Amino acid sequence: MAPSFLSIGGEKTPTFLCFRVGVVHLKVCPMTHNLKKIARKHLTTTFPLYEPAHDVLSCDISGGVWLGYRTTKSNQSHGTTHFDVNILGDVFFVLNIEVEKSHRGKGNGAALYAVLEAIAKEIGCKWVQMMPSGWTGTGETRENYLIRHGYRKFGIEVIKECQVLRSQQR
Repeated sequence: MAPSFLSIGGEKTPTFLCFRVGVVHLKVCPMTHNLKKIARKHLTTTFPLYEPAHDVLSCDISGGVWLGYRTTKSNQSHGTTHFDVNILGDVFFVLNIEVEKSHRGKGNGAALYAVLEAIAKEIGCKWVQMMPSGWTGTGETRENYLIRHGYRKFGIEVIKECQVLRSQQR
């Protein structure tokens, strides 16, 4: 099933964005084109399942920017390889991330996390933050997995400090 579209400012925006980010009024942000280029660059170099036909989407949200990646055109995200993040100030909030079942347990999840961390660093975020839930393909809790990979507990969430790229430091 193809996604439906909502025309915003003359550009077509998938309507599922409205439901995913919890806002009704989305507008295209000038930063989104560069953000999509940065995301595609890191997907190309780091994520072995990436194909140029996959969707990298971005839009302005209240107080920040939403970035999403989809390997399928379906509005259904569960069971597919995808991620959704909100970038608010210098914090890169991972809303959800998933690798399709048939590709789990092969390092693809670690590669997708590496993509997100690289994007966050390149755009100058200081933190990657998320609320871990569920388990990895190997049966480890997502929280333990992330802690083993440099995240630390922050209340019920986990965070990881970004070592911002030198070109982004002021």
